[in-house]
Order: sequence, then structure tokens, then C-alpha cells
Amino acid sequence: MEIIALQELSKELLASFLLEEDGQKSILSQLASSQTKNDRTVTPERVAYILQSEDHIMFLAVEDDALLGMTLGQRVTGINNSYMYIHDVVVEAGVRGGGVGSKLVTLLLEAGKQKWPEIVRFQLTSRPSRGTGPFFAKFGFRARTKESGDETIVYVRDIGEYTS
Repeated sequence: MEIIALQELSKELLASFLLEEDGQKSILSQLASSQTKNDRTVTPERVAYILQSEDHIMFLAVEDDALLGMTLGQRVTGINNSYMYIHDVVVEAGVRGGGVGSKLVTLLLEAGKQKWPEIVRFQLTSRPSRGTGPFFAKFGFRARTKESGDETIVYVRDIGEYTS
């Protein structure tokens, strides 16, 4: 298995991950939808936007031209701070627990610090029902708040001085 930046993925392989056939969602959309109850569609236009954006980093875990996982981070620039928001860490059900997610997260965090040295925090949201808290704790994330109205928790990992 190898972790490949979206920009380094061959156009042919990316096209195969985005191909919709016989009324079926693309492989990338199926993966994006696999860990949530939401029906998520990854469009070629959205991927093109991510490819051109200076504020996004996306990695894919690939083995023998099969998509095993993906992660997406985005730089968010505020008045006092910049941070990287982790939108997705998704791993194919059959390989979960085998280190794919850990490799994706490790590479994303390293790439974020390198690409955007001004960021002072990594941040993501998740629901406790997904059981991701212990996974992200391995990378130094801590639960920061519980937002009212739902069970979503904000997880943060400070890497600099965060000013609110």
C-alpha cells in the first residue's frame, strides 16, 4: 500500500475512482459515504477544485489500483490564527484496524505543518458514536467542546499558541 497525494495520482487512476457506471456512485463517493449516514458525492468538479486549491491537502491510500482510504485537510485562516481542519479520514471497511488510517493521518499532519508553517492547531469534529476519540487521541488530539443540540465533539491538537 502507498499513500499518494491527490496531485501525484495518475489522471487515469483518478478518473477510475471518479467513474460512475450503471447508476452506481463512483468508488471515491462510495468511500466518502461509507463511514457516515450521509450520502456523499465526490464530483470531478470538487476534486478539480481541491487540486487547484492552495488551502487543501488530500491523500489517498492505494494498493494495486484499489482505493483503500482517503483524508482531506484544509487551511482555515482567521483573524488571530490559522489552523488545519481535517474534513475526512475514511478507510475501507475491510482494512480498518490495519494502520491505513494512522498512516493517512500522520502524513496529513506532517504535510499540513510543512505546507502551512503558520498554522497553530489541527482541528476536526466527530461524534462519539463513531468511536473515533481513542483513534485521534493517539495523535495528541483532545476533546474541546460538546456543541449543544447534537453529540458532535470538536477535537483539537495545538501545535502553537492559539489565540481566541
